[in-house]
Amino acid sequence: MPTEGAPTIGPATAPVTLVVFSDFQCPYCSKLATTLGQLRGKYGDKLRVVFRNNPLPFHPRAEPAAELAHEAFARLGNAGFWKAHDLLFAQPVHLEDADLAQVATSLGLNTATAMSAVSSHKHAKRLQADQDLAEEVEANGTPTTFINGRKLVGAQGAEAFSAVIDEELAHAEHLLTGGVQPAQLYAEMQKGAKDGTPTKVKVPAPGPAQPSRGASNAPVTIQIFSDFECPFCNSVRPTLAQLEQEYGSKVRLVWRNLPLAMHPNARPAAIAALEAYKQKGNDGFWKMHDLLHDNHEALDRGSLRGYAGKLGLDMARFDAALDSGAYAAAIDQDIKVGATANIHGTPSFVINGYVLTGAQPYAKFKRLVERALREAGTKP
Repeated sequence: MPTEGAPTIGPATAPVTLVVFSDFQCPYCSKLATTLGQLRGKYGDKLRVVFRNNPLPFHPRAEPAAELAHEAFARLGNAGFWKAHDLLFAQPVHLEDADLAQVATSLGLNTATAMSAVSSHKHAKRLQADQDLAEEVEANGTPTTFINGRKLVGAQGAEAFSAVIDEELAHAEHLLTGGVQPAQLYAEMQKGAKDGTPTKVKVPAPGPAQPSRGASNAPVTIQIFSDFECPFCNSVRPTLAQLEQEYGSKVRLVWRNLPLAMHPNARPAAIAALEAYKQKGNDGFWKMHDLLHDNHEALDRGSLRGYAGKLGLDMARFDAALDSGAYAAAIDQDIKVGATANIHGTPSFVINGYVLTGAQPYAKFKRLVERALREAGTKP
């Protein structure tokens, strides 16, 4: 549970570090804020509190409030952030712009400058980094706290927190007696922690048999294991398009067929797409791809022939491909590649080796793409 770059209160050498993922519009987080104040009073310099943002999507004023708190942090340091923290949690239901402006004035900030930071989402990258971390450590709701890495969910009472803190104090005392220096205590306690690294698998690099879109030398390759009859595969298309728009030449999409047994028309549709690829290259494939996904409930032979006609394919060659079950070896090879990587459902994605399964939100794709870019030595 990293602490770098986050607002903190309490000494870095404190034997207990409590990291809280919170939302300024969440009433349970407001309740916990009071509890944390009690715990700081009880434990003093033995407790360090670290704040991480996780503004939930159904709390529309949580993100603006977090922007203001981080503007206070940027300009006034830790003391300014925690003063903003307390003021914002004093009125969790009333976080409209006028309320935020009043908080800014109370903090001694230039109100116009502070509100400009809010409206321009000045600290969006910081907030997103916290949300990415929340996802990695499965802090799915607010508040979620980690006490020296031990997870505690919800606005529990001070007694529940004290029970864990007291155990961690005893553990810390044992380590200190054993020669661990106070400045190294938290790092020592984190040595056995899960790092939240997503699953990584080995899949072959794509070759000329795989349709693709994007630069062949793109630092990030997203291999798509998909089924043209799968409605979830269709629903993730806007997310992939958004990735292409945001990252441009940094991202390459590669198609791998994974027709599921429960979808009787998925394999004929895969043959239709690969025949379009053979006749008209990547451009023909992706046009057929879009037609098939747009009409994933109409993939009978007559419909497939209609899509081929729209694309101007050679119909004799197209019919021959469907009749012969062409490309069976290529499709089966994709299925084998997926199975070797323990990929059996659609849609599934391998992003420079990192696996993502299902029609997940954009933020999950973005997190893995940016991790892959950093590992490739490319600025996200």
